[in-house]
Amino acid sequence: MAFNQSNMVLIGHGAGNHVYFYKSSEALATVVAADYFLPYYEQLKENDVIVLVASTGGLETVDLLVVSASSSATVTVTNGT
Repeated sequence: MAFNQSNMVLIGHGAGNHVYFYKSSEALATVVAADYFLPYYEQLKENDVIVLVASTGGLETVDLLVVSASSSATVTVTNGT
């Protein structure tokens, strides 16, 4: 399964950065893989935060992701749990 823009919601912003909520039925490792968020690169910028609800072994997990790079060529996030 790929990134689903309808699952990405802006929940806050300030000091030049944004906080998003994203829900996926995929495993954390899939979502944090390089370029998973590439279709959304125009909205994401370095140091934005994504509150992620994902799935691990059928159980929902919550993680905080930090955008470390975002361009038309690549989007990289790190797990900032």
